[in-house]
Amino acid sequence: MAPRIALASRELYPFVGGGIAPIHTATVGALRDVASVTVVTSSAHREKLEALDPGCRARLFEGIELVFADEPTGPAGGAGFLSWMHAWSAALCAAITDRFGGQPPDLIEFPDYLGEGFVTLQAARTGHPVLGGARVAIRTHTSAEMCAVLNGLVDDDLESRVTWEMERYCLREADFLLHSGGDVRGTYERFYADLDLAPEARVPESFLREPDGRSEPSEAEAATLRILYLGRLERRKGVHNLVRALMRTGYADWRLTLLGSDTRTAPLGGSMRHYLELIAGGDPRIVFRDPVPRGEVGTQIAAHDLVAIPSLWECWPNVAREAFLHGRPVLASPVGGLVEMVEEGVSGWLAPGTSPEELLDALEPLLERPELARELGRSNGTREALERVDRPDETRSGYVGLVGRPERPRPRGRSPRSPLVSVVVPYFKMDEYVRATLESVLAQSHRRLEVVIANDGSLRAADEMLFDLAREPGVRVVTQPNSGLGAARNFAISQARGRYILPLDPDNLIEPEYVERCVSALERDRRLAYATTWSQYVDEHGRRLALPANGYTPLGNWSRLIDRQNVAGDGTALVRRRVYDLGFRYRSELTSYEDWFFYRELHHAGHWGDVIPLRLLLYRVRSDSMLRTVGLRNTDLIHQEMNALLREVNVPWVHQSV
Repeated sequence: MAPRIALASRELYPFVGGGIAPIHTATVGALRDVASVTVVTSSAHREKLEALDPGCRARLFEGIELVFADEPTGPAGGAGFLSWMHAWSAALCAAITDRFGGQPPDLIEFPDYLGEGFVTLQAARTGHPVLGGARVAIRTHTSAEMCAVLNGLVDDDLESRVTWEMERYCLREADFLLHSGGDVRGTYERFYADLDLAPEARVPESFLREPDGRSEPSEAEAATLRILYLGRLERRKGVHNLVRALMRTGYADWRLTLLGSDTRTAPLGGSMRHYLELIAGGDPRIVFRDPVPRGEVGTQIAAHDLVAIPSLWECWPNVAREAFLHGRPVLASPVGGLVEMVEEGVSGWLAPGTSPEELLDALEPLLERPELARELGRSNGTREALERVDRPDETRSGYVGLVGRPERPRPRGRSPRSPLVSVVVPYFKMDEYVRATLESVLAQSHRRLEVVIANDGSLRAADEMLFDLAREPGVRVVTQPNSGLGAARNFAISQARGRYILPLDPDNLIEPEYVERCVSALERDRRLAYATTWSQYVDEHGRRLALPANGYTPLGNWSRLIDRQNVAGDGTALVRRRVYDLGFRYRSELTSYEDWFFYRELHHAGHWGDVIPLRLLLYRVRSDSMLRTVGLRNTDLIHQEMNALLREVNVPWVHQSV
């Protein structure tokens, strides 16, 4: 049978014009001859698809199944997501699991940019039954974090940071990290030196040859070198260095066309076009033009002798392939895919670097003798270059080969088939809710359970109901003097016997499959210190709350954001017993957020957990909860206390001779 391959992204040509979109559509077209292909994209494209010319629709999507995911509403997509892209990633995962409910696809591919594959990867890594057999590939296009660095604008806002963390998770946890060649993998390894990147797979991406064929060159003055820059006016594209280089040359006979949209990547976040206009100083040889439809790109290229790609870094740029398609050589900086795409003196020239001086070194021989560029354009070198870098047969065989590659080795657990799980419940004046909490535990599909209720010095007449609960099979009640939530949890853990520990607050509930799903995640990957899930907020009567804030959707404590806010998960998580045996505890010094501090300590010690992207924890929102009465009112102060504790515990304060 033909392999089943799904490609997922909002970026899809012709609904989105440039960047990833045409690559995505071209890859879909290349694969439909050898695979059953499903495209998962935004429902915003549905009407545009129906409005397409039938011929265009057939050419691009005949034989392709399109699945549409509804885009989230609101700035962060609601439902407690940490960013809009986090919510969109969840929407893609839901669309994929709904479509493939009967059998998972053999391969699912996402772009690295913006972390669209994050939630699907989390689901696959934590044992989602639909995704368990699927390989997940991430295609390198240049991550948003790399773009921010290259654009000189590394923002500290939460939305950006969440997106970068999602990208990092994808780059680390994917089964394959796809690239087309050149120095792409090497650059990712240097940029993400702190990450253990996913196994590499060199599978060339496709190029959308639309229209195919050369455009006829226009007449030119023999002494004038006509240079085209095609793309966004953006710092990472190096366009400012190109303009500076040309303004420094002593040659007069050249023309530069800058064709592309403006961005705010100039110094101080200003307009790059305005910045370039200042550098050019009104020089009539530099012409600014607005973007044109893709169908007119060939005409623009044909009106020039040379296409310049002065980028600070590029992955596998469409612009180079467009130039080759229309018979024009490329002058490029020696970065990323360009070091392989551009063959010196055959399809173009590589500058020695990215600076204005280095670009000028490569430009000056052509400024002196413009006929060199024209002769190369008339030769067959650019056509040969296109055939060398756009290899549909190799693309097809590469994807089919991925399906047949052995599974990525991952450390598996060797626990008993049904390990004992200890549910520890700290209790203080919670007689109104604890019975329902216990009932949710006893209804778990994972049957090997014990429950340890730690009574934290709550000795009212109403608390006598704990004796009734202790009559349930597998339930014990232990009592200590009132010492606080963290101390009660620690006491209960000290009395627990299970391989896994599940702290559960006495007013919260867990869905019947909570323990089973968390056990499965930990058994699948022994690297994980804990597993938890998304949560659903319920009111004091157990009724689910509606949007926009109807839950908590954490990332996991592997994220660097853990030191900024609790993105690790709720205090309810299935934790390996060995974590507590190593000495980790819930800090009784903290009046709230002791679970956040617990996850921070684990993070800094290299013990990471993961999140199952299902709402299996029902978190009861109470007006008199400790979080509302203490935590939320004192978040900044408690955060400072945590920071102090983290530094305090890492210093040996006692003299070694004592």
